[in-house]
Amino acid sequence: MSRTTSYQKLIPTILLSATLLSACGDEDFTSPTDGGLADAAGKADVAMPTDAPPPITPTDGGGDTFTNGDGADAGAPPTAFAPKGIVVLHNNEYTTTSVSISDLTGTKRLDDCIHTGSTMAGLTTALSGNVYLPTTPLPSGEIALIDSSTEVVTFLDPATCSVKRQVRVGPSANKVFPQDFLWTSSDQAYVSRNGANPTPTPAPGDFDEGNDILIVNPLTGALQGRIDLEGGTTPQADATFRAKPSQMAMLQGKVFVALNNIANGLGAKGGNGRIAVINPVTNRVAETIEFAGVRNCGAITVAGPTELMVACNGDYAADQKQIDFSGVVLFNSSTKETTVVRAGPFGEPVNNGQVAASGKRFFAATYGEFMNPAKPSKLWTGTFQGEPPSSPFSGVMDGDIGSLLLHPTMQKLYVADAFVGADMIPKVRVLDISTAPPFAQAPSIPVGAKNKFPVRGLAWF
Repeated sequence: MSRTTSYQKLIPTILLSATLLSACGDEDFTSPTDGGLADAAGKADVAMPTDAPPPITPTDGGGDTFTNGDGADAGAPPTAFAPKGIVVLHNNEYTTTSVSISDLTGTKRLDDCIHTGSTMAGLTTALSGNVYLPTTPLPSGEIALIDSSTEVVTFLDPATCSVKRQVRVGPSANKVFPQDFLWTSSDQAYVSRNGANPTPTPAPGDFDEGNDILIVNPLTGALQGRIDLEGGTTPQADATFRAKPSQMAMLQGKVFVALNNIANGLGAKGGNGRIAVINPVTNRVAETIEFAGVRNCGAITVAGPTELMVACNGDYAADQKQIDFSGVVLFNSSTKETTVVRAGPFGEPVNNGQVAASGKRFFAATYGEFMNPAKPSKLWTGTFQGEPPSSPFSGVMDGDIGSLLLHPTMQKLYVADAFVGADMIPKVRVLDISTAPPFAQAPSIPVGAKNKFPVRGLAWF
């Protein structure tokens, strides 16, 4: 799996195509009520929501030229997403998951409203300790929880934290390890699946192979197909590389998928960083982009109207030289221009589960070291135009700094900080980035006071 070492899942998307926007849920949060555990043999609730988004199916202008769903030129600048609030993912020792929901200031919150062990109505499959949040907000206004262990996506109502439905996206527990969820049209979504199922069935219609993009109806849970990504790898003499898709982003009507492109196993050798470009109308890989010199690129986010930022963790097999293959990349999808900032100045490889960008400015983090010698995690910022990277702040321990959310208009960066201080209240850090670094810290948002689990991930809704 690409992000199980740190559990820090990035939800940094700051720009979305106008066709992917719709109203979000009411911000007047109320406490949910737990219902009885659903029959384990029964089906999850897959009824179509009453607030389902309008049709957003993109149209294909011919070949691999794309247009937005409303017929507008795909090259038009995207519309800024207006977040209503934040989904906070807590995790305790990577065994127990808890979710809190907050407005942008922390004034209205649902703390620890669903967690491992919850028996809420509609929760046929309970949450494991291995849950991610989607990189891109859902156009339906719902919250999605991607359980990589149970291979089920759980959809929540952000106003009440109640379960709306669950959709199975894998054959069984711990087979294909889903990583990200991207809603591409009114009745189609993509799920990136990082693992290759070691025992797939010969049946062509169960789509249980993995190491692919699963195509699913997000409203009914019906499986519609899969996009095989094995063609997006680089076999070499000493290793069989796997695509291992991770995070996804949608830009100009195309879906860009970050590929870890590494062999199986701990300490696996990696190939050059890659992203697959998919046409969501034909569901075919249109092209594969390769970044020479950087490896294991798992994080991707929209940085501008035509630009994407990618983070690369480096080659595990290189051991102490892993950092030599690590860095952050700015890719212009129109001109194909690539700008790389190497991780050398950071002193450690970039964590490829957490990045954010606005234009030429990037935000990334390093994980730190537990021992020999111990180092805290650090937040880093710089530009792709030559500003040397600097660190606005450090965590207290290794692995403290998690997901990064950059607000599209408020000039604020929300940071998942796993450190729980003497007051025993987990918090989301907030930085004012309206001036040059170092950035002033705004008041933190207290969340999860009930279970007091560390904050690991963030997402917009």
